[in-house]
Amino acid sequence: MRPRGVTLDAFGTLLDHGLGTIEDAAAEIARDFDLPVGAGGFLEAWQERYFGLLNGGPFRTIAEANGISLRETASAFGASGDLGPYLDRMLERWTRLRPYPESPRVLEALRGTPVAVVSNADHALLLQVLRDGGIPLPHVISSERARCYKPDPRIFREALRELGLAPGEVLHVGDSLDADVRGAAAVGMRTAWVNRRGLTRGDGPQPDHELRDLDGLLDLLI
Repeated sequence: MRPRGVTLDAFGTLLDHGLGTIEDAAAEIARDFDLPVGAGGFLEAWQERYFGLLNGGPFRTIAEANGISLRETASAFGASGDLGPYLDRMLERWTRLRPYPESPRVLEALRGTPVAVVSNADHALLLQVLRDGGIPLPHVISSERARCYKPDPRIFREALRELGLAPGEVLHVGDSLDADVRGAAAVGMRTAWVNRRGLTRGDGPQPDHELRDLDGLLDLLI
């Protein structure tokens, strides 16, 4: 059955995933403070603390979680100093992320179909990147707006309420088997996994469809 509506992840699906921004910030800090890199190094420790903050305790925005986790990680490595400029540069790099080449034409082909973005992102930054990338959309559900992060079912339910559609009528498209596929499937949505990097599914959540890029989405809407 052709879906009546579509929800789309942002970073890694519609937009460049932005992983390089985090890696660049960690590399700069490791260089300037003479910290270890590689396995068990600064980047790995920072990301572990960061995701720990997102997945437990009170809700924190992406900016808050990055700031807290960065300070805690630097302290654990014995580094002290002003880390604000590194975060500022990382944020500025995020604002320059742009859509994948096929994103604008796929969204144009979806004209007339209810579409919402569902993203683990701070709201203002997400709106800015979508606007600057030339793909502003009327329905944008950020983690900051929903006060939770995918795969939490609440963020998907908010998107469904926004679109006014039932779970079985909506296809969710994203690049994360855990956050996108597991989260959307848990509320009864159909799922499509955008596997740009040719990853192996493994034994985790299994999508209804697997796409090389967003162009493949159009075949599901015929």
